[in-house]
Amino acid sequence: MNSKRTAIASLCMVLLVGILLGVVIDRYLLDDHNRPTFERRRPHDFFGRLSVDLQLNDVQKEQLRILLEATKAKHDSLRKTTGPQFRRIQEEFQQEFKKVLDADQREKFEKITKRDRPRG
Repeated sequence: MNSKRTAIASLCMVLLVGILLGVVIDRYLLDDHNRPTFERRRPHDFFGRLSVDLQLNDVQKEQLRILLEATKAKHDSLRKTTGPQFRRIQEEFQQEFKKVLDADQREKFEKITKRDRPRG
C-alpha cells in the first residue's frame, strides 16, 4: 500500500515538474511577446513559407536569408534603445489609470498587469 502511494506521488511530482519546466521554457526562452508580428512566428517558418509560396530559387533564398538577418538585427537594436521608453510610458499609464479605479479594481488590475508583464 505504501509503495503504491509512493509511486503515485512520484508520478504526480514528475508531471508537475514537467508542467513547470514547460511553462518556464515557454515564458522565458520562447517568448515572442515583444517581437514585431512578422517575427512572432519563428524566422525559419517565415523564410520557409516565402520560399515555398513564391517558389524562390537558391540565389533568392540566400538573398532572403541575408535580408531577414539584417532586419532582425535592426529590430533587435531598436528594441534595445526604445524598450525602456515604452516601459516608462506604460508605467505612467498604469499609475494614471489606477487613480480612476476603486480599491478592489486596483488590486485586480495589479494582478493582471503582474501576470501579463513581459518577461526578459
